[in-house]
Amino acid sequence: MHRLTLAKRAALTLICTLLLACSPAPEFHYADGSGGRFDDYRGKYLLINYWAEWCKPCLKEIPELNEFAHTYADKASIMAINWDGIRGDKLSEQAEKLNIEFDVVVEDISGLLGQKKPEVLPTTFILDPEGKLVKTLVGPQDLDSLKEAVGF
Repeated sequence: MHRLTLAKRAALTLICTLLLACSPAPEFHYADGSGGRFDDYRGKYLLINYWAEWCKPCLKEIPELNEFAHTYADKASIMAINWDGIRGDKLSEQAEKLNIEFDVVVEDISGLLGQKKPEVLPTTFILDPEGKLVKTLVGPQDLDSLKEAVGF
């Protein structure tokens, strides 16, 4: 069996790290069919909110998320992900019906964050301006709890 020396193992780790750092950020798709990348959100906090039409706390939270998105647009962005995995026109129709005024994404991107799909709704993942997951909020949020979670 071939064993790597410590120096070779360190060099291999460095090469892998550089390759990952230079690779393009993962892509996802918005409800309107356009594509995006996590790099598009760098420099701001990103709140990734899981919701469903049947979830009453989710519906109560949407106006608060809208207000946060508008008030802090220069410092933060919000991305909505439908927990049921609906797509296409149905997703766009639900988002419009519920008056979601921030980005709606088709794919469940929890795996890209190293997380499992939330089991409780609503759930909001918070990424710092460098794209690192820093908090997970479970349950409905309001403007004050969102501000506190990101330190505004």
